Amino acid sequence: MQTSDARRQALVLDDEYLIAVEVEAILADAGYEVLSAVTVAEARDFVSGNPVHVAVLDFRMEQAAHDLAHYLRNQGVPVIFCTGALADEVHAVFPAAPVVSKPFEATTLLSVVTTVLD
Repeated sequence: MQTSDARRQALVLDDEYLIAVEVEAILADAGYEVLSAVTVAEARDFVSGNPVHVAVLDFRMEQAAHDLAHYLRNQGVPVIFCTGALADEVHAVFPAAPVVSKPFEATTLLSVVTTVLD
């Protein structure tokens, strides 16, 4: 999904504040407008009022986070899981979903984001 006149918006959801801030900073430095949340309720509020072009979510959160991921994917929003979970755990629920393992390098995260948006 491309936008020509506006920056792309990225949703970040991680219940670990420091991780959320790190992902937010990486994406903001790369030119994304970032909507960062540490609860599913905050993320749902952002999604309901803003266009989202990509979502970076922690897999190991409450079931409501999985529901949000399903919703976003059904809306055509690429979802990337940035998580300490094994890729096999993620793929059991979200087959073929991109997974960035924690700890991660900024270049790895940005490479995956770029790939899903192209």
